[in-house]
Amino acid sequence: MTTKVKETAARNDKAFNGRAKPIASLDGLLTFEQWAALPDTRPRYELIDGKLVQKHLPLAEELLQTDESDEIQEGFTVEQWAQMPDTKPRYELIDGRLVQHMVATNSHNWAADGICMALREWGRCAGGRFFRESGVKITNRSGYIADVAGYQAAIEISDATYNENPAIVVEVLSPSTASHDRNRKKRNYARIGVGIYLVIDAEKRTLEVFRLHNSTYGKAELMKENDIWQPAELPGLKLQLNDLWM
Repeated sequence: MTTKVKETAARNDKAFNGRAKPIASLDGLLTFEQWAALPDTRPRYELIDGKLVQKHLPLAEELLQTDESDEIQEGFTVEQWAQMPDTKPRYELIDGRLVQHMVATNSHNWAADGICMALREWGRCAGGRFFRESGVKITNRSGYIADVAGYQAAIEISDATYNENPAIVVEVLSPSTASHDRNRKKRNYARIGVGIYLVIDAEKRTLEVFRLHNSTYGKAELMKENDIWQPAELPGLKLQLNDLWM
């Protein structure tokens, strides 16, 4: 095997991430059939003249439209973050830096959609509005995309890409972000006064309920697979956890 073919095979091994791999052809190039067998990775690859070419994801600076300057000084502000077009994948704003918000799995979306629908139904009668993939302002340099964010009826909600002062936030855990959701996000949601922080683990089929006490969250109330959540703070809500699992 030539050096060129070995290098191509090594690249294929890395791209296939341990799954079924194409066999490098004698000229070191891939066929269309081999390209089609690639796993669904992010970022994805196009096949150009037999070579894998990483499909371009736009840079943060390219996504942000500014009239005054092409340069972003000292990172992004929440206002600049809000001006970004609705791209997929989306970005969160962490200390002035744009961080790619990963594409969620079906079980993740099912759980988030399920609890959002239940909360919306409760909110129609009790007051309150709930939004999926809602931008939440943390500071002037940080903003999160919550799986679900809920606001009291008295809070003025504009047709904007982010809002402030949610009363309830829901995050569904993903393997790549679970630590962030349980630690930094949790601390920051407490800091801005989110009264109830819900953490859903769709794989373990659990719901953790954190309630705000003196600017920090106490010990979680743990709800399991078949439980029914009927919080005293939301009278009339009866959430069947079974509805959250695929």
